[in-house]
Amino acid sequence: MTAFWLKYRGTRFPVRRGETVLGRSPYCSIVLSNGLASRQHCALRLGAGLSIVDLGSSNGTFVNGERLEAARALQHGDLIRVGTDLLEVVLAEEQTRARSLDGVPVISTVATGEVPAHDGERLESTETQTQSTLDLIESLVANAAETRLPAAMVPSIQRLVDSLLVDTRGSTDGMSVPDATRLAALIEKVASWSSDAGLAAWRRSMLKSLEGASK
Repeated sequence: MTAFWLKYRGTRFPVRRGETVLGRSPYCSIVLSNGLASRQHCALRLGAGLSIVDLGSSNGTFVNGERLEAARALQHGDLIRVGTDLLEVVLAEEQTRARSLDGVPVISTVATGEVPAHDGERLESTETQTQSTLDLIESLVANAAETRLPAAMVPSIQRLVDSLLVDTRGSTDGMSVPDATRLAALIEKVASWSSDAGLAAWRRSMLKSLEGASK
């Protein structure tokens, strides 16, 4: 049986045979400390191979930028996104090699973190929603930049940026200049991950949209 690890916030966790549940509940195998994660968000299942399934979460589970609609097989290098958290699937032999190179600690206990009070909490004001979405985009960009293939997260980040700009254009409040400057920097960062012509065109379109969205 192939052995796998999950790399999460600089720590690598071994995936045990059977089911490994991820979520905000302190009873999960791996505890996630972000407000967009449900208490029992998704589960990894290790048998002949490794697969993942969403457990009816409020905000969905994404693998390499695609939202899970059913159970999906996982391979080395796949990126799992739960809210603002990114977890990378690593083969055991790759994990052993990484330990000798970077000295990242390996632990078998659960990750700890502050657990928010409510699942799916939504903030009401447009300004607060903008800040929340910007925080999410910023976290995804920062987390993706630490992985081997940050470009795998581009589709997810693009959808969030597009959605934010659509919401901003539909609001009388608009987007503040500091927020627009912050978002522009994130767009530039994402665009630097690939020389793809489509990504370059998206960058130009988003930056132009920002000019009209800011107040």
